Amino acid sequence: MSVLTIWFVLLANAWNVSVAVRDHGIDEKHNSGHALPPKDIIGCHVCKEEAVGRSVDCDWFVASADGFSDKINGWVEEADLENIKKTKKGAKNQNKFNLMDNIGSVHPSDLAEWTNPRGTRKGESGKVMFREESINWMMAELIKRGMANEPDVPRSDYSRAKKHLEKAFDDNNDKTTQFCKMVQKLLKKNPDSCKVTWMDDSEKLFKDRQKSATLTKSENINEYCSCIAHNLNPRMWTKTAFNDRTKCPK
Repeated sequence: MSVLTIWFVLLANAWNVSVAVRDHGIDEKHNSGHALPPKDIIGCHVCKEEAVGRSVDCDWFVASADGFSDKINGWVEEADLENIKKTKKGAKNQNKFNLMDNIGSVHPSDLAEWTNPRGTRKGESGKVMFREESINWMMAELIKRGMANEPDVPRSDYSRAKKHLEKAFDDNNDKTTQFCKMVQKLLKKNPDSCKVTWMDDSEKLFKDRQKSATLTKSENINEYCSCIAHNLNPRMWTKTAFNDRTKCPK
């Protein structure tokens, strides 16, 4: 690992602890207020394959694009950037352009990281890179924010930013394999139906009483697989009624 890469990683981790970063753009929010996270989307894809009798080998499984966001991960919006500046000591630091404040947490989209084709070895993870248009957009935005436009100057912020954005990032194939195997265990325990439970705080009466629903595979595969996927991430959904939750992509 190069000195530059180590520098980026250490500073990015430090900022991640104290600053919430946003994806570039806005996810569609469903009734629950939650977009379906990658873990649940993997659950949906694996469940649907198995539910129609297609066996899935998790060490080679590649998810389809359905449900994954194509937006840049970790791009810091200007409102968040102002909050970062306010935490710094001294007026000079607040007004000075800081490259790491802007791109320390940036990495490719969920679509790129979660649907990357497998390599030639079983269970192997790979690398993904930003598309050229994404790099060009980010570089233009950085210049608007005060980064000097110095492409021919060695070690300039411009050169360091370009090098960072053009590098290869780890994909999530290892996590895909892990989540896939978790889904298969759930499917073995719930081969024909899936039970989901919740407590809805929005109800005026009996809001602390647990509610439940049972979804059968024979009646609706998408509802059944949505239940399986939600049960991979139960804490995220425990306060949301099943009918109000984000379901598997159809």
